Amino acid sequence: MLKIEIPSREFDFNQLQQLDIPKPINGISEEINENAVLAFEDESDAINYSYLLGEYADRLDDKRSAQYSAAKFIIQTIADDAFVAAFNKS
Repeated sequence: MLKIEIPSREFDFNQLQQLDIPKPINGISEEINENAVLAFEDESDAINYSYLLGEYADRLDDKRSAQYSAAKFIIQTIADDAFVAAFNKS
């Protein structure tokens, strides 16, 4: 199980729950500090989810919307994860 934390300084758990963006199959949980934690089976699952979010963001008409910003931020957070980065290098 791979867990990637989304800092609440950008989007907290409640905001992500309310936004109409695709959610990971294994869901989103909340940390005590209101950070959202995305759960994935493995690094490959996280990468596939980021591709799905990228396609979703590309289809949005309003590139200034909260949905677009959240999708792009999550994609970058996944790409910056040390485990995902190591997986991409292998």
